[in-house]
Amino acid sequence: MAVITLCAGLIALIGPAHAQDARQTCAKMQAEDRLGPLTQAQCRCNYSVAEQVLDPDIRALVFDAWYSGRDNIAKVEQLRPKPRVRRQLRTMAEAVVKYCS
Repeated sequence: MAVITLCAGLIALIGPAHAQDARQTCAKMQAEDRLGPLTQAQCRCNYSVAEQVLDPDIRALVFDAWYSGRDNIAKVEQLRPKPRVRRQLRTMAEAVVKYCS
């Protein structure tokens, strides 16, 4: 559950895109003052990590949240199988800390 809470924070900070790329998503987030302490480079790095680590169903919800600002964590938590979702979110959080800090 702690992993989901950590990733919920990451999801809230960033914000995904429907058919947008990292540059467009991060620019929109910056324009809407949703980047928090992240720089544009860190935002794009987080986006890249999510693209590489997350399965398409999880990635779609994360990118939608980042781009639109919607809170999709409840939808992410409903995805199955739960261990797969938790593992991928944990892997993403660890990779973000390692590569995007």
